[in-house]
Amino acid sequence: MSAITFPNSPSAGEQHTINGITYTFTDGTWVAVGQSNFYTLPIASPTVLGGVKSGGTGIQIANDGVISIATGSTFDTNDVDAHLNQSNPTSGYVLSWNGTDYAWVAQTTDTVYANTDVDTHLNQSNPTSGYVLSWNGTDYAWVDNAGYSNTDVDTHLNQSNPTANHVLSWSGSDYAWVDASSLASSPIPAFQSNWRIPL
Repeated sequence: MSAITFPNSPSAGEQHTINGITYTFTDGTWVAVGQSNFYTLPIASPTVLGGVKSGGTGIQIANDGVISIATGSTFDTNDVDAHLNQSNPTSGYVLSWNGTDYAWVAQTTDTVYANTDVDTHLNQSNPTSGYVLSWNGTDYAWVDNAGYSNTDVDTHLNQSNPTANHVLSWSGSDYAWVDASSLASSPIPAFQSNWRIPL
């Protein structure tokens, strides 16, 4: 059976007969007249001629029936490279954004957060043994990790040079060291009749 070749740009209702079968151009397609047995077109493959489906734009069909996609109708690898400004990748370069477009830059300390960046952020260029990281209210600070020492206790209790027989007391506003004998000479209050003593 020879291939069917229909006329180009047919008019509605136009007929064409080939191999004994008459076709009428109706609603944009050629329809066989008087045929009750319909032929199902197979799906095309690399070895079988048949029907295909395709979406998008830029599809072209050559005179020999070969379907091709016009240049620029798909977003391919070359388009990605062009969009990212990368025609010849350089080893070790990384993709960055310069504020207006993509840019490829060497992966150096400018693009990698290194140990020196951490040290600078934590205000530590030369660590001191035994120091610990703290926060002074506005920034990081390194302080001695000696803890609360005996000297701190003495300072808090106002005692730099203890005196024999002195005892710790409270003056009403701060700690004070007083002679114990002065406490013993304090008069004992007289018994009051309204005191209640449990038995």
